Amino acid sequence: MHRSDQFTRRGGWSQRHPGELLLLSGGLALGAVLAPPPGGWLAAVMALVCLLGPARVPPARVLRALMPPLVFLILASLTLVLQIRVDRSSLTWWATDPSTALVAFQRGLGGTAAMLLLALTARLPELLRVLRSLGLPAAVCDIGLGMFRMLFVLASERRRMQTALTLRGGTRDLRSRWRGVVALTVGLLGRALARADRMDRALQLRSPAGLLAVVPQHAPLSAEGLVAAGAIVAIVPVALWALR
Repeated sequence: MHRSDQFTRRGGWSQRHPGELLLLSGGLALGAVLAPPPGGWLAAVMALVCLLGPARVPPARVLRALMPPLVFLILASLTLVLQIRVDRSSLTWWATDPSTALVAFQRGLGGTAAMLLLALTARLPELLRVLRSLGLPAAVCDIGLGMFRMLFVLASERRRMQTALTLRGGTRDLRSRWRGVVALTVGLLGRALARADRMDRALQLRSPAGLLAVVPQHAPLSAEGLVAAGAIVAIVPVALWALR
């Protein structure tokens, strides 16, 4: 089992029903995208408070998960601020009004934080079962679950091949490292696909109809949980109304 899946099983919200987490993160994401500024900032703050507070996700883990999309949002916002023109003999650039870039950044940050709230607290197999019960086609659920397992297979094969490469002296100097990276890149996908094919055949034999039937490891859907999630989501529009 991957470390991320192990962590969600030990988190503060591990017993929460995935439907409650889906309502919370989806509501915050919609608030970040649809609400006027500073709705995105408020949604991001609420998502981070939930992660660091009741969900008990370590700050280092939140920061590590947030850094790649944050860098992407910063670079994408810069493209809205800077305009570049390339001529035959010159390169000119100038700055535009940063308000559009700031609005896009705060909405992207709020939506990203809301999705991280779901990713760091809900287990994907159980979340797919909730979506399946809401009418999502079974084929889409099977593909999503297969891609989820494929990521674990790729990570496992990469660690095994990296360990073998290190034990064989493939990291002694720069030339050996480059040779090892090439060999790892070439062999990883083929070995991972072969292992994934064996895993897929085993899963088909266990459950020919599709998703595997497992015992739920979360509490049943409760009115208290839905009300609490709705109350947290409602903080964004209420705060916007109070600020105006």
